[in-house]
Amino acid sequence: MRWLTTESQALQQNIAAKRNDLTALQSEARALEESLIPGTNVDAELAAHIKRLHDYNEIKDIGQMLMGKLAEREGTTTRSMYERFELGVED
Repeated sequence: MRWLTTESQALQQNIAAKRNDLTALQSEARALEESLIPGTNVDAELAAHIKRLHDYNEIKDIGQMLMGKLAEREGTTTRSMYERFELGVED
């Protein structure tokens, strides 16, 4: 039965920690809401941001494709092309 008590205590500690996490996140959410410019449409801002990310990713994909084609024409690797143009592989 001692293991049951230990298990119960561990669960209670886990619940307390999760409640603390929830309280901290709720506080952070309130602070973020208060920092918004009055009249800001959060859903519209989020949609616009997502569209910009999508556009960026499409442009990045095109750039990577071009680097690959250039590397193929020059008989080298894409990695070496990134180094040649002083780009990080993550760029």
